[in-house]
Amino acid sequence: TEKLSVNGQKTEEYPETISIKGNLKIQSETNSTVSVTREFLPAVRQPVLIEIVTVKNHSDKTISLAICAEQECRKTAAWRCEGSSITAGCSLLFDDAFEISQHRAKHLLLQPDEEVVYYRVYYAYQDNPIEVFSLKEESMQERHLLMRCFPHFSLKHRSLNWMPSFHTAF
Repeated sequence: TEKLSVNGQKTEEYPETISIKGNLKIQSETNSTVSVTREFLPAVRQPVLIEIVTVKNHSDKTISLAICAEQECRKTAAWRCEGSSITAGCSLLFDDAFEISQHRAKHLLLQPDEEVVYYRVYYAYQDNPIEVFSLKEESMQERHLLMRCFPHFSLKHRSLNWMPSFHTAF
């Protein structure tokens, strides 16, 4: 996973709330002054799982936040798969465009009550690496699929107005 540090100190997460309302969401407190929320959404057109990570500064002071990740990638043996081997991995992203990455890092200052959002994309492919695609477009495809499958339900939007969340009871 990625490494978070606040003011140079490694941050440990302690999950407080786990919920499933269309997407899996985990809200965690930490051993520092930040909270971390992780929300997982399945992709519709791509063989990926998108994780939206929100880190919020609850301190009354500006903090230094470092987010770092090495590429996580594994390849299965071809004899275990039908066809050829499968490559699975994870990329850390700070913008809307997915691409397989080797190493990504970001260092920033967070003001009191300020938050930062970044993404981790878990992927798998067999023969051809996944092409660059837009996370925003992929999430909109999820919304269109839900609207086709459940036309009488409504979507409730989160703070990221282009990332819909599906809330309903059966």
